[in-house]
Amino acid sequence: LRELETVGLSALEDAHKPVTTTSQEALIPGLLRILQHQHALMLRLLVRVPLRQRNLRELHLHKNLYQDEGGHWHLHFSGSELKIGTRNRRVNEYHVDLTDYCPDLLPHLEEFLTLYRPRLPHAQESSLLFLTKSGKPYTMRGISLELSALVLRRTNKRFHPHLIRTIWASEYLSATNDFEGAATLLGDSVEMVLKNYYEIHEKKAYNRAGQF
Repeated sequence: LRELETVGLSALEDAHKPVTTTSQEALIPGLLRILQHQHALMLRLLVRVPLRQRNLRELHLHKNLYQDEGGHWHLHFSGSELKIGTRNRRVNEYHVDLTDYCPDLLPHLEEFLTLYRPRLPHAQESSLLFLTKSGKPYTMRGISLELSALVLRRTNKRFHPHLIRTIWASEYLSATNDFEGAATLLGDSVEMVLKNYYEIHEKKAYNRAGQF
């Protein structure tokens, strides 16, 4: 996670560099910088909130990402927007108060919304937070290729958006052994997290037993 955060910050630093317009960018000066800023935000958001790539692609402003009257930024998905639409006979909800949970990300988010995103093609007509360089919604393949290329260039390691869930869960559980907290951020049940990451729990149990 720390290495991915470093990649995101490096891309953000590049996005802040002065623009040298090329012939390919004649219609939208600074398009490369806009995309660098967007990729950096995607990656840094995933490091903190291990969303499924579908939710990253289908994240709508003022619906899934919104600011309340107190100025807090919220991330919210419910029902059919989630892999599991109902849980315990109730509509499944996924909610994170970003202002409380990861305030360090907010300057990046707000800068993207005010300075960078408005310059993307069709940004005014679309409610999607993230758009391609042509102003279209991302496909699963498209978002995977762009983020994997970013990480590969800077780390020489393979990456795809869904891998963040395994990385995040493994590091979080190794540090805390908090399966309930992991389930909350992953949007899974505790049972599912135990099923997928039991070996971490088992290893810690043996260590604790040995100390006893």
